[in-house]
Amino acid sequence: MRLRRQCYCIPACVLGIVVLSIQSVSAARLLDVYIERDGQVIVHTFYDDGGRADAATVWRYLADPPIMVDDKTTRLEADAGSSLDVAIEGDILIRIQHVDRVIAQAKLSTLMLHRAAEQTDAWFLPEAEVERAARVAGLGPPSAPPSRTMPVRLSSVLAISILVLVGLLGTIVFIRRHRPKAMFSE
Repeated sequence: MRLRRQCYCIPACVLGIVVLSIQSVSAARLLDVYIERDGQVIVHTFYDDGGRADAATVWRYLADPPIMVDDKTTRLEADAGSSLDVAIEGDILIRIQHVDRVIAQAKLSTLMLHRAAEQTDAWFLPEAEVERAARVAGLGPPSAPPSRTMPVRLSSVLAISILVLVGLLGTIVFIRRHRPKAMFSE
């Protein structure tokens, strides 16, 4: 009887592992954003996403504050009228890349940058600048709303639920099978 109870756990565990392993892998992707003026990097920031967004969608990330800032880049002085904005002029290149693959880039002569607070160097583009630069880069509308969250697959949740259920049932069977006999009998 004991062998029969343990036998159903093994196929269920193997099935759960197979279901989890055939899922497509969706890993986080770290994106470098470089803003150059006259050939010199003045802003180097980082964004992340789930690794599946197209170039037009990734470009729209530039309207949000970055997740990190490279502290080796030039400190920009904000405009006199607003401590949160800076206008830059010159031969400007905005480049988004993952490792050494360029995802999108645009060449401009002027660019407005914004930051959320005076104490930060996390510069990003106002929405209007993102769209203007996207047109220059030849990017159309995003294929999906810009979202950097990683999708949770229903089949993964189901497989994990099955594994948890099998583990729980296996624990109950083990406890019932190995519980101590009553010390005193009447």
